[in-house]
Amino acid sequence: MNRVTPFTQIEDFSSVAQDFSRLLKRPDNKDIAGEFPVTVEKYGQSAELAIKKLEEARAACETGSREQFIVFSGDRAVGLCLITNQIDIPSGLRTDAPNVSGFIAHRFRGQGLGRLSLEERMKVVETNFSNRAWTFVRDGNVISDHLVQSVGFRKTERAVPGWDGHHLYLFGDAENEQN
Repeated sequence: MNRVTPFTQIEDFSSVAQDFSRLLKRPDNKDIAGEFPVTVEKYGQSAELAIKKLEEARAACETGSREQFIVFSGDRAVGLCLITNQIDIPSGLRTDAPNVSGFIAHRFRGQGLGRLSLEERMKVVETNFSNRAWTFVRDGNVISDHLVQSVGFRKTERAVPGWDGHHLYLFGDAENEQN
């Protein structure tokens, strides 16, 4: 059964760490390293390091501030996603509007797991983040562009320093009222 499980509900990260260690080293997942280099550094090396970093991430989870999830295909951990406002928020956005981000590893893409992950996160955005959020999508990523817009994100033309080659998408009233 496919599912999205909060970090706070995972007691033992051993199998998750092994899955990520294997998947994130695969050549067909280099795009993940390009978009999420810190995540790949933490979870894509040895399983032992990944367990330590996953446990640290679980300890940092806080409802309505930082919520992190593992995407499972059956018993295999195949993706990771995050909702957080504990990062630099682009100018003009509300400070309580969180970033929504995540990935599904190759071989498991195209099976509805990205949609499942995003739909589950949007329930959390509604419940714990005042129904507002923002995200980036790399230019030319037609699948992610369609996916985020299908759940209600609006594509903007705003340039965000440091995010060349990406578009900013907004959900709900994520912008400051002055904008």
